[in-house]
Amino acid sequence: MIKEDKGVYDKKFVYLDYLERGKKIKNGGFYKWEIKGDTCRIMIHVRGLYPTDTIYGEILLVSGGFTYPADHISLHLGCGEYLAVWNTGSLAGTEVGVDKCDGLIIKLSENRLLKGLWNQVPFDVNADTTTVTLDQQTKNIATNMEQEKDQSGIMITPISEKEHEKVIPEK
Repeated sequence: MIKEDKGVYDKKFVYLDYLERGKKIKNGGFYKWEIKGDTCRIMIHVRGLYPTDTIYGEILLVSGGFTYPADHISLHLGCGEYLAVWNTGSLAGTEVGVDKCDGLIIKLSENRLLKGLWNQVPFDVNADTTTVTLDQQTKNIATNMEQEKDQSGIMITPISEKEHEKVIPEK
């Protein structure tokens, strides 16, 4: 009897390095990354930070030297946990697929972060990736509008800033 292929399976266990001003201070926890088919389950466990750390950390995906905002993690007294299931083609709703992801970073403040990468790539955690994310969102909206046009035969076009100014004169 031949078993059917159940799809892709991959599992990673990555330690998080706690950095202050770019210098490693100590271990700050770990995360587990499990891929089954078209879903990716991630579990982050942060521990051992300062007892005064009751903050929200920003989870950033690292891909090709760029960081992409994914979600937030709540830390209480220097500890916290995060659990999510993401689509492998679009991790946490970003344009990063699981095959292009190099790891993740948790930004705690301007000079403090937790870093866990399985592919050691240079990155700039303070780089502005908003334009990359907005460009991708614009492409997604255009794609969705094209799909709606194909289904209904009617195309609704958004008004641009210049057209908006022509329609509504200034007072």
